Amino acid sequence: MPVKLGPAMLSLGTELLFTYAAITETTTSQNLQSTEKQKTTTHFIRPGLSLNSELEVPVSKSFLLSLGATAAYYIPQQLKGSDTSRDPLWRIGELRATLNYRFPVEVSL
Repeated sequence: MPVKLGPAMLSLGTELLFTYAAITETTTSQNLQSTEKQKTTTHFIRPGLSLNSELEVPVSKSFLLSLGATAAYYIPQQLKGSDTSRDPLWRIGELRATLNYRFPVEVSL
């Protein structure tokens, strides 16, 4: 849902998610005789909801600056060594900044 703010543009949106991720953790245990490495894998399969926002600001005729944020919320799943009882949802956040350059090319069709 884009909103025009003078020369800038603000976009807000939401998405339904279904994510699968294989999360592998390697732990090292040391006993008196040897060092052992042990791998554990958690299969993260969850539905979720993503909230997105992005602000595009023209800096000049050739440059455009984009600032954005995304937050994804998932139903909690227990990982080895984590405590999800405190958090009702898992949240994965992302912040980004992108500088875009427009190449001055003219095309006639």
